[in-house]
Amino acid sequence: MRFLISICICLYAFFGISQEEIQIDIEPLLITHNHEDSLHISNEAGALKNLEFQKGSHLQSNGPGLLSTLLFNGLAARHTAILWNDWNIQSPVNSTYDLSMIPDLFHQVSSSSQSKSYLLGNASMGGFLDLGHLTNPEFSTELSLDYSTLNNSKIQLLHGQSKEKWSAKFGVEMDFNKNRFNYEYNNARFQQDNNSYNSLQYIGNLKTQISNNTSLAFNVWHQWIQREVGPSKSSSYNGAEQVDKNLRINTKMNYNSNTWTSSLNVGYFKEYLEFDDLAIDESIAKNQSVMSRWSIKKYFSNDLRISSLVNYRKDRTDANFFNEIQNRTNIGGSLSIQDEWSGGRIKPEATIRFDQYSAHGEVFTYNIGVNGSIRNNFDYTITHSKSFQLPSLNDLYWPNGGNLLLEPEINYSWDLRLVYRKKNFEIESQIFLNHIDNWIQWTLNDQLIWSPLNIAKVRTYGYDIGLKHHRSIGKTKWLWNLNVNLTNTEILEHQTITEYVGNQLIYIPRYKIVNRIHAEVGKWSFNLDQLFVSERFTSFDNSERLVAEKYFINDLSLHYDLSEINRYLTSVSIKCHNLFNQDYEVVRFFGMPLRYWSFSTKFNL
Repeated sequence: MRFLISICICLYAFFGISQEEIQIDIEPLLITHNHEDSLHISNEAGALKNLEFQKGSHLQSNGPGLLSTLLFNGLAARHTAILWNDWNIQSPVNSTYDLSMIPDLFHQVSSSSQSKSYLLGNASMGGFLDLGHLTNPEFSTELSLDYSTLNNSKIQLLHGQSKEKWSAKFGVEMDFNKNRFNYEYNNARFQQDNNSYNSLQYIGNLKTQISNNTSLAFNVWHQWIQREVGPSKSSSYNGAEQVDKNLRINTKMNYNSNTWTSSLNVGYFKEYLEFDDLAIDESIAKNQSVMSRWSIKKYFSNDLRISSLVNYRKDRTDANFFNEIQNRTNIGGSLSIQDEWSGGRIKPEATIRFDQYSAHGEVFTYNIGVNGSIRNNFDYTITHSKSFQLPSLNDLYWPNGGNLLLEPEINYSWDLRLVYRKKNFEIESQIFLNHIDNWIQWTLNDQLIWSPLNIAKVRTYGYDIGLKHHRSIGKTKWLWNLNVNLTNTEILEHQTITEYVGNQLIYIPRYKIVNRIHAEVGKWSFNLDQLFVSERFTSFDNSERLVAEKYFINDLSLHYDLSEINRYLTSVSIKCHNLFNQDYEVVRFFGMPLRYWSFSTKFNL
């Protein structure tokens, strides 16, 4: 019944409104495409919450304040690069980054299922998530206050100013989250009350124009996060304690002329992770990374461009659970050619990249593709690439489980995208195929110890279709986004267990539906966000007894803009999460909140 009601709302929004064409800018919600074919999602609803509605992806979360990762097109979380100023912040220790640590300070979080191996080399098999910039695009001082009935609160302060040749932005965010929520287990209701998450984060950006052609930018991001890691529903022991302290610094110099551009990036990362529970006594990992990248792009004409890139990175990891300090060094480079034929209707491009890794030797990758437009309302993109993923340090050196014989993962991908636009309607479809050799997967070995091994061959393929439509009736503006994703990830060849061949890999849903409706009347705006995720296997034998059940979640929000009538209080919002109070799990045995409310206000100081 709930699903039928939702469909009726969608049909009314789509067919029941006049045909008047409008141009509508809905910053809190709008999903658009840029020239790199990536999605842009504003952070009004929060970085992590918006990632649930990414097209072609699946947000895998253990619950509020706990580990959250993103899966693209049937690949794993370790295959997605998380970019800050074009540097990948995935940990070299475990090849993941907990997305719950992303602050809402970032203005836009963009993503794409396309690999960025030409830029990063390692760790971009499944696409990328770009954290973007600070949230205040204009130069002012803004204060945001948020509270939810999970007993969570957030304070965010943003400031920006500029002079003739320089600009600066600064943001501070403090979270005080108890994450106390109700969930159901074995037909009884319980309360999760040991998932606290407290953080202090600040981000600063400084940019100066040295000359007409040269600019210099400095970026810093500091994180201090302390949290309790709550146990699963079925655990009898207490949760764990975790502390993250991260410092990231980047300096970038750009030079632009009429025929060529050049940029030099230098970065320094310092990361600290401490984890302590009954099974692991004070696990501490410290990592320092030094990085540099020099890129040049030459414009031979309006159509032909050649780009080159050279990078260096050194990681030094000191973990008390390793036998010795681990060092990794990478020297890599790439060459790209882009051209335009027939007035932009055909735009071929090709990239080759070569990397030398201290621990794994030489790696060669490439990307070839063509995109363009047919008439003015039909775009296409065809790509084929080879990318790779090195084993993490934990994969290799974890005590009583590490596997020094692991081979790097290699991915051969094919992608076809078509976009059709007409007036206030857009439809985009994508067919994708990934063939991965040596997929790294942690499993129980014969000694009942968790250990990683290479699955010989894995194939992911699927289809994604998205519809976008906007209309108006009188003073009311509407925007509708509907996306349907079908994904199959199967084992083609397994080194040790032939019974697993043909099975779907764990925690990857076969289909997902995302529906978003936005209505705007004057200063009022209304959002309905709907997410349907199919059941997911949690065992490699695809046992029907061990599945994470399907779920259908509805979020409803109301926003009022006061910026033109109140100098200080600029907006207020209220949101109902999990409107129909559904009991569900994203990761099996980790409860998610039943219905709860959140409130937010913004002030212009």
